[in-house]
Amino acid sequence: MKVATLSNHVDFIQIIEGQLQGEVTKLSSVDELDKLKCDALLVDQEFVDFSSLIDFRDVQPAIKTILLVDGPLNDTQIRICNAQKIVPFYKENSKEEFKQLILQEWLDHIVKINQNVISISGTHPQSGVTQTSISLALALRELNYKVCVIGLNLYNPGEIIGFPSEFSFDSLYHSVSNNLFDAEGLKKQLIEIHGIQYLVGNRNFLKKNKYHPEPIHSLINIVKDEYDFVILDLGSIYDTSGSLAGIMTGGTKILVGNQDEYSIRNFNRWYDQFLSPIGIKKEDLLLVVNRFDPVNLLKPKKIEEETGVALFEKIPSISVDGSDGVLYNYYIKAYNRTFNRIAKGITTLPTEKKKKSFFSFGR
Repeated sequence: MKVATLSNHVDFIQIIEGQLQGEVTKLSSVDELDKLKCDALLVDQEFVDFSSLIDFRDVQPAIKTILLVDGPLNDTQIRICNAQKIVPFYKENSKEEFKQLILQEWLDHIVKINQNVISISGTHPQSGVTQTSISLALALRELNYKVCVIGLNLYNPGEIIGFPSEFSFDSLYHSVSNNLFDAEGLKKQLIEIHGIQYLVGNRNFLKKNKYHPEPIHSLINIVKDEYDFVILDLGSIYDTSGSLAGIMTGGTKILVGNQDEYSIRNFNRWYDQFLSPIGIKKEDLLLVVNRFDPVNLLKPKKIEEETGVALFEKIPSISVDGSDGVLYNYYIKAYNRTFNRIAKGITTLPTEKKKKSFFSFGR
């Protein structure tokens, strides 16, 4: 999303930059409004009057606009704002209220909650997000669902040792952002892992903070229309457009954690600083404890209490890796049973999509 600002309120501009992680152009004059090429505008009342706002709407009817006002508007001004689809926001309101307004007014059109989209993220790096994503996908595949895993971890591509891939998230991003990408293009960039499809995550770390959320939402929308379930591997660092766009889109949101204090503290920091401000509620998350040890480590009850996230399942700790980098269906029956339970639990959630043949898209 491209945003322009004509305002001296640095705090609000920083919120826009943090929430959208997109292109923000700072204007210096009201004369620049007529030639704007952007999706949204933040403008301060001190730079415009209501007559100029009406003129602005004549030439820029589609730009989503928030007007920062000094105080309550009179009835005429309110009617003008309503008629011109301009949203007033009082400067004395809190930064938290401004964040919520951005989400409601600017992001509502690109964020769609989809029950067949599952986001998986972690409490901290190396918590096991990628392996959990692959294992859950394979368990859903065992139930005859057609499943695709999309790597949206912009800090780690999540490569599986036995399944090399020429393509990755960064290799298709440009095409998606320029609307040159469709389901046919997607097929060419996926690898197959025991019957599921997988897109490796970002390999270009220099660009991790340059990806915008709208192309990521477009990619998710392309994939979700081709599969019964789409699993988004978000990693465990929440300051990128990949993790934030993914967790906002997921109809089912799984949090992978471990049994230690660091896991709890790290997640709570990320939640307070990044997830709560974009409207993610802890009751929306399902906690999966990975590498579960029933004897020596923190009990799941304590993790529930200190994170505020309800326990969904416990993945047993196993001492071996799959020969090809995939643990599900290796030979640890307890591990397989756990993911079978998770898969069955997810497929009983409401608004489940009708199954597709997993042969129809892989040809």
